[in-house]
Amino acid sequence: MTFFPSFLPNSDVVLRVAGVAFAVILSACGKQPPTAAPLQLSCEEQWQALSRTDTQWRQMTDSALAAKVLEAGGRVFIGFKDPGATAGVDERGRVLASAASVAEAKTQLRALGIAISFEFVDMPTVVARMPAELVAQFRRNPLIEYIEPIFLGTRNQVLPTCGATG
Repeated sequence: MTFFPSFLPNSDVVLRVAGVAFAVILSACGKQPPTAAPLQLSCEEQWQALSRTDTQWRQMTDSALAAKVLEAGGRVFIGFKDPGATAGVDERGRVLASAASVAEAKTQLRALGIAISFEFVDMPTVVARMPAELVAQFRRNPLIEYIEPIFLGTRNQVLPTCGATG
């Protein structure tokens, strides 16, 4: 008994061609087009891509930042630096500010009646409560690197998943 009509020239050839075609079609159906692998940055590249100066607070005008400080109830991080320096901490978190500059900055804050609620031991930074009206004055102080409002329950930035290396 044959499954091929008698008008086909050679049923064995047709069967082999059909089998090969079927195998090719099945193998093609299971394949997906190649996709690019997700971009994987090394720890070094992740740290280089970050900048401590990219925060929105540093880009704001004094009045815009003062409004945010007011909105935060006066709760702020205040970072210190040496006079003439651009930062108190480098991009890897290494402290650049001298102990003398940090101590002088804290003394100046307390003299203005600023309540310091937390002093970091290993960073030139404090958590304080300040009047929003002092934002412009603090930003001009050569010992103050930045002022960042603290909004409780929020997170501003995601850091790389790898640790900094010295």
